[in-house]
Amino acid sequence: MGKLKSVIARHSPLMAQATTSQISWWNMAFARGLEKSVFRLEADFTKEYVIPLFLRMGFTQVAYYHGVNEHGKDLVCGDVDRFGNAFYVGIQVKHKASLSPSNVKEMADDVFHAFGNSFKHPHTGKDEEISRFYYVNSGSISEPTRTSFMGQIGKHKPFTVIYDGDALVSLNNLRVAMDKAAIQERITAAVFEVHYNSRTIDFLKNDLGPKANALMVGNYPKSFTRARLRSTAIIGLIQNPFAMNETILPLLDNYAEMVTAMNHLLDAMDCQMHGLDWLSKLFGRASAEIIELKRESGPLLEQLSSSMIEASGGI
Repeated sequence: MGKLKSVIARHSPLMAQATTSQISWWNMAFARGLEKSVFRLEADFTKEYVIPLFLRMGFTQVAYYHGVNEHGKDLVCGDVDRFGNAFYVGIQVKHKASLSPSNVKEMADDVFHAFGNSFKHPHTGKDEEISRFYYVNSGSISEPTRTSFMGQIGKHKPFTVIYDGDALVSLNNLRVAMDKAAIQERITAAVFEVHYNSRTIDFLKNDLGPKANALMVGNYPKSFTRARLRSTAIIGLIQNPFAMNETILPLLDNYAEMVTAMNHLLDAMDCQMHGLDWLSKLFGRASAEIIELKRESGPLLEQLSSSMIEASGGI
């Protein structure tokens, strides 16, 4: 738990890269009703669960405003709509076992204060207003409380949403499932790419041998080969890695460099502008690269398969 809390406590976008096992432990602890032991204070619950959750849901920034001048907004989330316009969401966070009808007046007052008062943008310093409001509680919210609350907030009702503890866990589980699905898609593409390259390497071994022999007697083929290796999915994993075994990145990097070198060799041979000696050297280098690429494919596939299994773990 110490490692998990040290990661979450920074409540930054890095939370989006938390490992599946960490997120799963987190969800199970919350779903089992352990919120009082996991999150002792409302501030802990806000910083260690709510902020990371909303960041992982895609909000570009989440600012913490809790205090005497919060005006009903513990948090403000920023986002951009489909037309490129910025908008803001206010969030009031409670960490109570339950909210009952006796809490409704306080809840409604938070809504009116949140919509009725602007907030200072944390970066620009400009006064901005929210257009939506979320009321969040770590525990339960009874149906009479919801009905009475929505009945008292008037014109703000269409722009206000309530989330209790169960709803938050469901939101987080959905986000985890979406993250895992995206990771699986990327790994599947990389595995397919390595298998494709392995088949292409086998073809090149059979195809380039006779052409190399023809070169030795001065016969230049019309074209050496149109076959090329692929590295788009592999490079994508390098440029935008997810939380993975630290040994896999060097394998991916080395493999991508070898694929690039091999394709450059094939391009050079197809130019057919070199003398026999130079082409013979290119064939020699290509043969060595083929052997090395074939050797590297095995460990890389093994690591990618392990990452796929980890990403497929239960929520």
